[in-house]
Amino acid sequence: MSDKYATVRDFGRSIPLENVVLTTSGISVGIGMNPKSVAVHPVKVTNALSIEFYVASYSDGYCSWAKYSKGNLLEKGIEKTTEDNGTYIKFMPDPDVFPGYASQEGIVKEILQSTARQKKGLSISLNGTIVPDSF
Repeated sequence: MSDKYATVRDFGRSIPLENVVLTTSGISVGIGMNPKSVAVHPVKVTNALSIEFYVASYSDGYCSWAKYSKGNLLEKGIEKTTEDNGTYIKFMPDPDVFPGYASQEGIVKEILQSTARQKKGLSISLNGTIVPDSF
């Protein structure tokens, strides 16, 4: 985390390049679900509650990216890249929704340590430092 931004980078399967906007904005109604109910993915919620939100999906030499503000798409594109496969997200919570927002690194570290304990073999870093899976 730096200033008021939070970033997440993974080196997993990534979001399919053609689905970056679909995956990060709006709401989804699943097949077989009650038409009156909706499912909202945490990434979509983060996007909607952020004054700035950027997502990039890297896959096999290409990057599909999108920029948003308060859930509204500002720009999108696809370009060549040398980045390793995976996903990058950078966002700033909306100060109108979260007045006085400040990150608390100690709490974030505890959550990441808990995740590391549950997912043996997963390497997590916080601000460039590997988070151990024990306190």
